[in-house]
Amino acid sequence: MTRRLASFSSGRSAAALPRPDFIFWKISAGILAAVFFLSPEILRGENTAEILTNAAQVRALSYDAALARKPVRLRGVVTGEGSTGLVIQDSTSGIFIFQRNLDVSRARRGDLVEVEGVSDPGQFAPVVWPDKITKLGTAPIPEPRHATLDGLTSGALDAQWITVSGIVRACKLVGNYQFKLVVATDGMRLPVQYFGPTNVPDFVDAEVRLTGICFYQFNRSGQILNPLLMAPGEKYLVVEKPAPADPFTSPLRKAKNILQFTPASTHLHRVRVRGTVLHQIPGETLWLHDGGYGLRVESPLITALNPGDQIEVAGFPASGDCTPVLEDATFHILAPATNAPDSIAVTNKSDALQHDADLIRLSARLLEVTGSPDNWILTLNWQGKILRASLRQPLPPPGNWAPDSLVQLTGICRALPDNTGPVGGGPQTPSEFQLLLRSTSDVLILQKPPWWTPARIVMLFATATGISLLAATFIAWLARQRLREQALRRKMAETEFSAMFAERNRIAREIHDTLAQGLGAISMHLEMVKEKLGHEPEKVAKHLDIAHQMARQSLGEARNSIWNMRSQILEHADLAEALQGILRQLTDGTEIQRQFTVTGQTRRLAPVIENNLLRVGQEAISNAVKHARAKNISVALAFSAAEAGLTVHDDGEGFDPAQPPAGTHFGMIGQRERTAQMGGKLAVDSSPGHGTVVRVHIPIYE
Repeated sequence: MTRRLASFSSGRSAAALPRPDFIFWKISAGILAAVFFLSPEILRGENTAEILTNAAQVRALSYDAALARKPVRLRGVVTGEGSTGLVIQDSTSGIFIFQRNLDVSRARRGDLVEVEGVSDPGQFAPVVWPDKITKLGTAPIPEPRHATLDGLTSGALDAQWITVSGIVRACKLVGNYQFKLVVATDGMRLPVQYFGPTNVPDFVDAEVRLTGICFYQFNRSGQILNPLLMAPGEKYLVVEKPAPADPFTSPLRKAKNILQFTPASTHLHRVRVRGTVLHQIPGETLWLHDGGYGLRVESPLITALNPGDQIEVAGFPASGDCTPVLEDATFHILAPATNAPDSIAVTNKSDALQHDADLIRLSARLLEVTGSPDNWILTLNWQGKILRASLRQPLPPPGNWAPDSLVQLTGICRALPDNTGPVGGGPQTPSEFQLLLRSTSDVLILQKPPWWTPARIVMLFATATGISLLAATFIAWLARQRLREQALRRKMAETEFSAMFAERNRIAREIHDTLAQGLGAISMHLEMVKEKLGHEPEKVAKHLDIAHQMARQSLGEARNSIWNMRSQILEHADLAEALQGILRQLTDGTEIQRQFTVTGQTRRLAPVIENNLLRVGQEAISNAVKHARAKNISVALAFSAAEAGLTVHDDGEGFDPAQPPAGTHFGMIGQRERTAQMGGKLAVDSSPGHGTVVRVHIPIYE
């Protein structure tokens, strides 16, 4: 509905009454002002449709039909008036008459009026925009309709004159001659704005019958949020059964007996419970312990309580998630606390679930602390399952609440219902529970986390990596100074890494081609001399034997040196595993998606081929990661009887192979030299914006 009555009164001007605090009418003042200045002719346009003569016809209009500004002429009795318009009732229904520019201050409840105007869809239900309101006299207020739960929740009772019966759950004076009531009726809580004298008795727990106009709170899409009732005067509230003079004369119950079966009680009125305070959130909720059972009590009172206080509460029974609660409760202290309340130690979930709303104690492993300054959440590992505990406080938790600590928690158990179980009558068992911590003192550190926590391991690894990188950078800088004639600008760590393996392989080839070959020849010739000099003196043969042994020893040492200078990666893994490890190492911690495939029969190749293929692949992967800004990298290794192939494909920025970017030229030269040494072929296929493909084919001779 576009706008509602801001206030109603019994024989008083609406302007003298403040607007109720629980009605939120949201409409743009600019749009209203623009509509207010529209003339009736503009509103009607050229509409010559049949005139609507009763409220039911207007309410039956669709949104588009009401927007067509159909002419309206109604006669009805005013049931409510306010600063924004009137509500009138005819023999068919009630309808809201928007004030617009007309003076409706003289209209009173009970006046018989004639309204001429046009229809409007309103913000919730159709309304009438009046051009003229004529007072014809007075008439009796129509008999109210009895409101049902379905009618109240459906929205069909908007602007209707209704009556409801129920029990008052809350009563608060909110302004001059105005009360805010909450009435329990048909299983729902109905907000009521009641206008009456301020010297009335306390209505809470009284059985009443209320008559008034039903309105609705709704969102910007015109969807129902809550119904509410405007009871416009003292005579429209009838007390059918007064409330007890003292709420603490209500029947005394044990916490475990609330809402149990009894044929003599409907559980609608207040009951009393005595117990020990466990915890309180002033103005919201308190928890107490009574006879081995916990009880949650919702109370608007802000009187502060201390754990251990002996209190008596009077409240309305209601169903909670797993156990009953008391709502709209009041309380008083019987005896102040002498000792802190005892907590119940639980060692398994079954024990905990039997103590809903009670104070329990358990030990668990702290995993993390998250949340906000208003509500902190502790996630714990308890018996191999996740358990959560909440703490309401404005300050961050203490710094010694470290992950992986063994802690003892004391808090209010909140059992959670099992909504996956069978549907039907019979016992219902909760499935999980959470803890509500009262303060930081409810967390006791039993055992600090081990020093080698994952966080510290990561920190040490990062530190070691940083030191290693610094050392590698320094070494690379020294190497670049020594090899200035060969080096172009590359990242220092990458230069050192590539130069180290290139130098080791060069020395290995040098030893193999010189020292090892020479020593092999010496050994062969000495063998021949030994065979031909069998007739010579024994002294000559002895010296030849010694020379032969020394040559064999030198040959063995040369071979050991060559073996030690091979890539250590290939000592512990084959070529496929080594390439996959390099791909994983270079892409871990990035957003790059990697793929590695092997086709053909995997086998070991000659060391020089494996080492050179490994370095060519490493250079191609490194360029894709560091220079190409690739999102996907795929590496394929293929084996056949006659050759081995390696393909590295990325979807990066690409480049012109004739003019490689800075930092990659030296690496590409190294790739071509290594491929040429193996008698293979290297192809680089790339162009700007289309990625890069590096293919290597090496012949294999068995």
